Amino acid sequence: MTNDWMDKIAKWFRDGSENSKTLLGIPWDVEIVQDGEHDVIVATHPKIPYKIGVLINPQFASLHIDPGIYTDAMDVAERMKTYKRLLHINTDLNQMKAGLLGNEDQVILTVDLNLVSLSKGEFNDALTLLVMGGARVIEAMELTDDLANSMMERNAAMIIEKMEKGETEKQILEFLIHRVGLEKAYAEEFMKNVTKMVEIDQEKNGVSEEEEDEATENLYR
Repeated sequence: MTNDWMDKIAKWFRDGSENSKTLLGIPWDVEIVQDGEHDVIVATHPKIPYKIGVLINPQFASLHIDPGIYTDAMDVAERMKTYKRLLHINTDLNQMKAGLLGNEDQVILTVDLNLVSLSKGEFNDALTLLVMGGARVIEAMELTDDLANSMMERNAAMIIEKMEKGETEKQILEFLIHRVGLEKAYAEEFMKNVTKMVEIDQEKNGVSEEEEDEATENLYR
């Protein structure tokens, strides 16, 4: 039964159209990874800043995201401020809950769904709630700029991977425009800056530190 739900939910993520008005309606990239004794569905999409994890047991499907916040290293006052904000978010958003995981007290957001009555519509609602909750947490923690930079780094890494696989400039631009959602002019400029960074990396011995810093700054404009 668990494997049936793994297949069904993975298919829900994979099927769809980039023009869909629902989160689950767009086509996600999906892989199954091993987390301890459990298989976990990991779904990603270039427009969504978080990986979506789905753990399935015989009764429940648990959706979760890691917004990249580790509270163990915070001083006591900042940690208490963070926990207070998370508790308010728990109160404001039905179903979703924020908690802590691991030795570093890593913030994790989860939504649990009962498999007895789970439908694709209910799953989409939970996915939407989780992504909205992630945005609320990032805003509450005043980490919006960090998240934007992280997205840029992730998109740059995807472009470099596509270049290494031999995809053409036209194919990569189509990816940036239709999947990432960039305007054509910005996609072309972003592609140019990533290409320049790759060239600098390949010829690093002949490039000044100032030129390398300028290429990196252009990427985040």
